[in-house]
This record gives sequence, C-alpha cells and structure tokens, in this order.
Amino acid sequence: MALSLVSCDPAPGASNEGANAGTFGGDSDHGNELAQAHCASCHGPDGNGASPQIPKLAGQRPDYLYAQLMAFRTGERKQAVMSAIAAPLTDAEIDDLAKYYSSEAREPDVPNDAGLAARGEHVYYSSAAPMSGCASCHDNSIRGGMMGMGGMMGSSSSATAPLLNGQHAAYLLAQLDNFASGQRPSTVMGRIAASLSEGDRRAVADYLSSRR
Repeated sequence: MALSLVSCDPAPGASNEGANAGTFGGDSDHGNELAQAHCASCHGPDGNGASPQIPKLAGQRPDYLYAQLMAFRTGERKQAVMSAIAAPLTDAEIDDLAKYYSSEAREPDVPNDAGLAARGEHVYYSSAAPMSGCASCHDNSIRGGMMGMGGMMGSSSSATAPLLNGQHAAYLLAQLDNFASGQRPSTVMGRIAASLSEGDRRAVADYLSSRR
C-alpha cells in the first residue's frame, strides 16, 4: 500500500462532498488491524514508512487519507497496488484506516544537512511568485495559526493538500522532481516545482523531513 502525497490541486475524490463523506469517528483499533494486514509491509507498522521512498501516513489529515483511498477504490486515481488494496474496502473500513493513521504520531527524520534545511525553510515560506509560499497550502497550525487551505477556504479544503511535516526527504524530492518534469501532472504543483532549482527542491525536502 503506497499512498502518493504532495499536491495543492484538488485531488481525485477530494471535492468538498468527498472530503465530508468520512465521519472520522471510525474505529481506530479496527483501522490498526486493517493496516497491519494490508499496509504495514510498505508503510510500516505505525505508518512511519518502511522505506524512504514510500510516504509516511502517520499523522496525516484524515480527510485527505479518506479521499485518496476512495479515489483508488473508485478508479478515479489509478495505481496497481493501491487500487487492488482499496477495491474491496468498505466506506467504514476506509474511515477506520483514516482514523487510525491520523491518530498515530509521525516521527520526523534527522536532516541530512542543517544548512540545506535552513535554505529549504526560506524557500518554503517564500512569498515570491510563483511560489506564494508552500505553507499556504501545506502548513498546519504549528506556525502562524491556520495557514493551511482549511484555514483560508474552509475546513473541507484541507483534503486537497496533505501535511508534509516529517515526511521522508527522498519521497518528497522524488515527487517534486516528478511534478517539475510533468511525469506527475498537476497544474499548481507542476508550476511551483518547475520554478525551483534542483537544489531548492532538495532543500525543501530536507527541511520538511525534519520538521514536526
């Protein structure tokens, strides 16, 4: 099971209607059982990732997780492994998985280079066009209050942009490179990633990977 993260575009299955479909009052214990049976081999037993190339799901927004799993199940989003895993899941089971992973603590990584991470922080919060600040979509309430899409456009909008704090640097860098090259289509992220130098993309990934 390898959910793919990092996007500011409206994600498949992440419309306001889809984002509100999950109650997120699901059964975390049952979600844990499902996770260990279907997801742990890729995403780790607690959602902190068994490989730096696979995203951490621990601590992710439940509405984002719900929307992505629903999109894999319906075929709106296609990926061989994830589509096969999500296909038999019921709405309640997807709710349980979202509840479980969102309640787990994400463990940040140690930065590869403190200087590079400091550079990445500057880029991440830059207000220069075309950046407009990565934080305007992806930040949570840790810095500067409700800066995320949920704070600016209503709580349901948070489903369109995952939280990136503590995510694996290698995974984040790979996604930014894919957006920049067009391998992963996205109107917003393609423009932003392409505007960054290779060094800035690496710096942002390093900064975010160590951020709580």
